[in-house]
Amino acid sequence: LPSFKHGNIVVNESYAACFYLESQFKSQGTKLIPDGTEEQALMYQRMFEGLTFYDKLSATIFYDYYVPEGERLESALKRNKEALVTELKLWEGYLEKLGSGSYLAGKCLTLADVVVFPTVATLFIFG
Repeated sequence: LPSFKHGNIVVNESYAACFYLESQFKSQGTKLIPDGTEEQALMYQRMFEGLTFYDKLSATIFYDYYVPEGERLESALKRNKEALVTELKLWEGYLEKLGSGSYLAGKCLTLADVVVFPTVATLFIFG
């Protein structure tokens, strides 16, 4: 369970900690929530779409861990991998549409990049 403590305040869950840190320290360092409503909307959308991305990744890489050996099916693993490939193509399309040098929600680094990065890193770690 991700937890963050700041003084007497304890914030559980990674998204909540990220929002808390951004609101408390937004004048320090890189601003992670854009001011424009369109940019914010896209950032929030990508952040929460990242949860679906993570679910599809988890279903693929942790299949052997969560499904008992006698219940594993190659067809299920294949279906999970195909769903992950489709999800990756969706994200690649987002980046292509935004253009070279873009981040997940536009031309600047945002909270969407921060919260989705661990999923992308996990993808590389597990090949």
